[in-house]
Amino acid sequence: MTLSLPEIPTPSASPKPPSRTFKKSTDIADLAFHNLQLATNNSNHSAPSPTRGAILKDVEVKVKSYQHRRNSITADISGSGKTWNNPATHTKWSEKFSAKKTKSFGDRQQVRDDIIMERKAYRPLTVDSSWLEDESELETKLHPMKWDNRFGVRNSNCLYCWKGVSLGAFCNVCSLCPAVAHMQCTEGKNRGDSLSAEQGWRCYNCVQELDVTEESERVRIQEVLHKRAFFFAALKCQAYLLMQKERMFFRKKKRGIIRLQGVVLGIRQRKKFMKDVTNTYRSFRFKIGEFKGLRSSDPDGKPCDPVCITSIFNNNKSIDLDEAERQMYRFDTTTMQKGFTIFSLNCRVDLAFTVVDKDDIGRCNFLGQNTFDGGPVMKPAILSGRKAKLKLPLKFMEIEPRETSNRQPIRMDGLNSEPTGRIGVEIQPVSNIVNKVGPMEEMLSALLNGAKKKWWVVLIDRMLLLFSHQGDMRPKHEIPLKLATVTWHEKVVIKVQLTEKTWFLVCASWEDRLGWYNKITNKYNDTLERGTQSFKLANGYFRTKGEEKVEGGVGDQPEPAED
Repeated sequence: MTLSLPEIPTPSASPKPPSRTFKKSTDIADLAFHNLQLATNNSNHSAPSPTRGAILKDVEVKVKSYQHRRNSITADISGSGKTWNNPATHTKWSEKFSAKKTKSFGDRQQVRDDIIMERKAYRPLTVDSSWLEDESELETKLHPMKWDNRFGVRNSNCLYCWKGVSLGAFCNVCSLCPAVAHMQCTEGKNRGDSLSAEQGWRCYNCVQELDVTEESERVRIQEVLHKRAFFFAALKCQAYLLMQKERMFFRKKKRGIIRLQGVVLGIRQRKKFMKDVTNTYRSFRFKIGEFKGLRSSDPDGKPCDPVCITSIFNNNKSIDLDEAERQMYRFDTTTMQKGFTIFSLNCRVDLAFTVVDKDDIGRCNFLGQNTFDGGPVMKPAILSGRKAKLKLPLKFMEIEPRETSNRQPIRMDGLNSEPTGRIGVEIQPVSNIVNKVGPMEEMLSALLNGAKKKWWVVLIDRMLLLFSHQGDMRPKHEIPLKLATVTWHEKVVIKVQLTEKTWFLVCASWEDRLGWYNKITNKYNDTLERGTQSFKLANGYFRTKGEEKVEGGVGDQPEPAED
């Protein structure tokens, strides 16, 4: 006898194993159940057994409820109020808020209490597995009952020769039925009966019936084992589907968290970088390029001789300063002398360009002013290394420029006159490769633990300028680095040696000390120059023929500088 089990109905098309990646519109539960295949035999049953059907139904309901719960969570997190498979339903935050306002506080509290009670009373839908604890199904239920005379009278004829038989020592009596047989009819012949000392003699009918019953019992036990194996296979399939869905959801959530962390860290680092750029001191070169459309303050209509008063004010709101103390620098430029350099300046400043016309006695006639925050203009110039070119229209006065000595406002005439014209301004930050600004300490002796003096040091145009304080206009000392020898002293001190004096300079940290040393020795600039020349030579910008250099390659390029 062969074992027959009901098989799962499969789709008409040939099934394929589920792929690792699915489209968003594909239901993973339906896809998995359409491709679910277990080991079954070929049978004539068209419908699954009740046990198998209950298991499959429970698994399908559980997986679909899990999918629905995940879609609800995704919709709640996104705030769109729509499920994955139903994009038509869309609820805005404004609609939710309006619906929330229409309910009283007691109604909203009751809804929250109901949700809490539902969560507390929630019991997940699980498969009833209590029948697995019953081990009696695996026990053999075949217990033959011996023949008893109370059941009836035994046969009087032999089972084989049908002759009369008298019960006694010369006949065999079946232990399970009323059949009898002559002893000589059963000796030496294979008639399908059996004889043993424990069970006695059994006729061939009882032996065949016992064999059939034992086979059916074996089939029954095998069916129980198959049912349990199918149950565990369904549980494993269910666990795999839930695990795969949880894995995909976790991966999606992890990618979102990593992306969110990257965005937050990027914003934080950009803010920190821009803060460092804003607070770091640099050297700037200013140039007043042109004066156009200025009105004449002379009664005779003669052309004016404009003077641009550049005032730089501190706009740091965290420092309590009055109007007189806010002015940091002041520079007067004419049409003949258009440019000036500020050795130490950060981006937290306000720039005011006031154009006046000075007469013969030195009195100023106001022609116009333009004031703006220097940070948005100076930061891009620092990051790009290019000069910022501005065309500033002249307006009425907003900030009064003050004298450098007594900090008093400059006296001007014509403040109520309508300003006309504009001026051109160029702001160029000095390259960070050859420029550095910051505090340093001078060792007054060669002893490492000796007395020290603080300086505000500016490195610009191969000159090392020492100021007593940050913001001073004139340096106390000027050290030409082209005439100096720069070496390390005791491996921690920068030694700048001139013919008449030697300077021992140190910094608070080793990084700052190394940065100062590399810039003072012009190491950064030399490395950049060598790399530029190597790139030009490698790309054929210059060709050498003997000792004469011949230009070649792309366009007309200048000859490389001598190393």
